[in-house]
Amino acid sequence: SIIDLLLLFGFQLLSETASSPTAQPNQSPERQEDDAAAEDKGDVPEDTAQSILVMLSEFLDSEVSDLRTETAEGLAKLMY
Repeated sequence: SIIDLLLLFGFQLLSETASSPTAQPNQSPERQEDDAAAEDKGDVPEDTAQSILVMLSEFLDSEVSDLRTETAEGLAKLMY
């Protein structure tokens, strides 16, 4: 589960995968440089860690009690 991975590796795991270069082979070198410059300027819509926290928050608001329980237990593990 996502919570177990966060517990083991923390948010560093997410930042490493998000920051690794993913050049698309069909783009020209100029286009790849433009994309890299846009990412450096902070044009990335949402941070990965923030996205996960929003997702977990939405799970806590879910109507499904099992989902709320698992999310609450996982967040408690992360806070401990």
